[in-house]
Amino acid sequence: MNPIVIYYSRTGTTKAVAKEISRQLNCDTQVIVPAKRYSRFFLKCLFRAYREKRDGEWPLLKSKLNLSLYDTIILGYPVWCGSAPRILFSFLKAQRIQGRTIIPFCTYRGDAGTGNDDLMNAFPDNVWKGGMTVRARNAAKCTEEVARFITKNGLDKEEEKPERKQAPGKQTNK
Repeated sequence: MNPIVIYYSRTGTTKAVAKEISRQLNCDTQVIVPAKRYSRFFLKCLFRAYREKRDGEWPLLKSKLNLSLYDTIILGYPVWCGSAPRILFSFLKAQRIQGRTIIPFCTYRGDAGTGNDDLMNAFPDNVWKGGMTVRARNAAKCTEEVARFITKNGLDKEEEKPERKQAPGKQTNK
């Protein structure tokens, strides 16, 4: 298994959790960057998020990531309007990552919603595993929660490499 943590974070909350997952797994991290940044003013950001969700918009990405080396994507995002931001939908569509394992995690401030169902329904050709939700105020101290998430999804298991077998007819010198 070769995982990568990919996330979108407007305020740094989701970034903190992504960095902790990456630290515990010792794996690569990439950031999803929208072509047009979301406002730093929360209400403006929320209105845009609501409009994108309502109108089924696919916001443009600043750049595409090379994910050819990874079979497992740990995908992080904040919950906006009860769902994942539409930039996540744009990312998944642009990457063409059908058949890969995706393990979502999200951060939230208000009522917890995850958006996992919306993402899973939009991209059913992937293998989706159990996610994690982290309240924003706990993001900076989520070490134990992340450890449980990693264990729950089997990410802490080292892959066993099969023993090399000797080819028939060959002998080794001892």
